[in-house]
Amino acid sequence: MKRGGPLKRSRLVARSTMSRKAKRLSDDLRQQVMARDGWGCQARTLTPDLPCRGRLHVHHRLPRSRGGPDTLNNLVTLCLVHHDHVHGNPVWAKHHGLLL
Repeated sequence: MKRGGPLKRSRLVARSTMSRKAKRLSDDLRQQVMARDGWGCQARTLTPDLPCRGRLHVHHRLPRSRGGPDTLNNLVTLCLVHHDHVHGNPVWAKHHGLLL
């Protein structure tokens, strides 16, 4: 058996899991955003040819990786389909205010 193989791998998994948990929005803030948005996807009227499906996500308009805060002004509710669409079409999303 190689030195550090399985142990090293499990440490990496634990580290990545911890970092994801540290970045997760609070349930209270998530509920506030969804309630403000009427418990519905905010992109549903922007793409009539792309129907809403999947569970609701809270999306950062200015991504955390670019310094986006976890505030009501920076968060919007999107369904799974539109969340993927926003990240796959950044020019379209910027035009509609879903990305900054």
